[in-house]
Amino acid sequence: MDGSERTGSLLAVGAFLVDSQRYNDPVWKFRPGFLVYFAQQGFLSITRRRITCRRRRLTSLRKPLVEAAAGLALAAGLISLASAQPVSIRGFAPQRALRESEYEEFFRSVPTPAQAREDLRILTREPHVAGTPTDYRTAQYMLQQFRAAGLDAKIVTYRVLLPMPEEVKVGLVAPFTRAASTNDPADGNANAGDDPKVIAAFNAFTPSGEFTGPVVYANYGLPEDYAQLERMGVDAAHKVVIVRYGKCFRGVKAYVAELHHAGALLIYSDPEDDGYRQGEVWPSGPWRPPTAVQRGSILPLYGYAGDPLTPGVAATSGAQRLPMSEVTLPRILTTPLSYADAEPILRNLSGPAAPRDWQGGLPFRYHLGPGTSKVHIKLQMDYEERPIWDVVAKIPGAVDPAEWVIAGNHRDAWTYGAADPGSGTVALLSVARGLGELLKRGWRPRRTVILASWDAEEFGLMGSTEWAEAHAATLT
Repeated sequence: MDGSERTGSLLAVGAFLVDSQRYNDPVWKFRPGFLVYFAQQGFLSITRRRITCRRRRLTSLRKPLVEAAAGLALAAGLISLASAQPVSIRGFAPQRALRESEYEEFFRSVPTPAQAREDLRILTREPHVAGTPTDYRTAQYMLQQFRAAGLDAKIVTYRVLLPMPEEVKVGLVAPFTRAASTNDPADGNANAGDDPKVIAAFNAFTPSGEFTGPVVYANYGLPEDYAQLERMGVDAAHKVVIVRYGKCFRGVKAYVAELHHAGALLIYSDPEDDGYRQGEVWPSGPWRPPTAVQRGSILPLYGYAGDPLTPGVAATSGAQRLPMSEVTLPRILTTPLSYADAEPILRNLSGPAAPRDWQGGLPFRYHLGPGTSKVHIKLQMDYEERPIWDVVAKIPGAVDPAEWVIAGNHRDAWTYGAADPGSGTVALLSVARGLGELLKRGWRPRRTVILASWDAEEFGLMGSTEWAEAHAATLT
């Protein structure tokens, strides 16, 4: 910029300094950043004890009148700065709050939209289900980025029980034959066929098996919903029970259905809760389109989370494991459906009309069943111990290193995972880079900071639980 532009900037910042002090503007605490800028331009000299104006630089400007105005404005700003109240940040003494505010301002300046976009592009370019080679590639990327930020990082491997689908078949066999889709359409286009890169839609930790039977609708599958069925004379035992997602964890739905001796459980996303009744569906909006299926685990988390073979113990390669016969796992066939596939099943139910608050968003009156709908389900799961990979970065604390501040986000996804968990992983990388830049400038955290990219969350909080079990003595 030329001299007049620099002087205009000085006039602006001088007026800013005076006005922000006069009106007690909350952005007052960011003024040191403006002064640093003008020091970089050569107009100011800043030391620990004083701020002085470099007259030689100012006299080189072309217009003496503008120079004088700039000097007056800058002087007014410096007087305002001298008389200002100290920066106040909760948890910091006044003499340290200014320094902290400068660190925080700099930290917020590090992330860029372009870098976030690139991280998300790389992390979501292929599906990365936990325990797969593509999942490991995302772990390597996280390790590379943590280390590039200047952090001490490593990959921590555990071996956990992860079931994968070998065969998933669901379909109406009466009053007509119609197979449900067990995958998501390629590119979200219902006519494009299934995406071959994506794992079949399934509920992890369902058993293998086969069942055919009439259908009963049980709302959200809560205990009170089954009690309502009983009051209305509908028996769920030995039926295919269909329930909608929502109100509780899907593992609870499976457990309650099992308690009521259902033969199998279908869980679908109703458009009333997650679809066109909420707003525009993808790709016009954020809500679930008719053919999209919500995957997810039904592993019971109310006893303990993590690897079911090593409860309370980190699932390292040498850990003692329970035999499968002693492991508590769901015993009811369970699989998810889209609302496009749930519609013909529900439409052909008869029996009592559903209570008003059980009515979903599909364009017909819901009934409890049974009716003419009869569904066949066949599931074959491959239960194996598979590796998972946490990526952990550590910044030792300068004062209280035994006290840990842990920030984490899971990395695995059922499919491409842009929203869940990619958006959180990108934020975690932004934090890592911001802290790395602060470390280069001499900052040190009071307590130890740990940044963690957890694996296998989708199957049942696996990666974070195993890591916590490995560090239980320190964490407690």
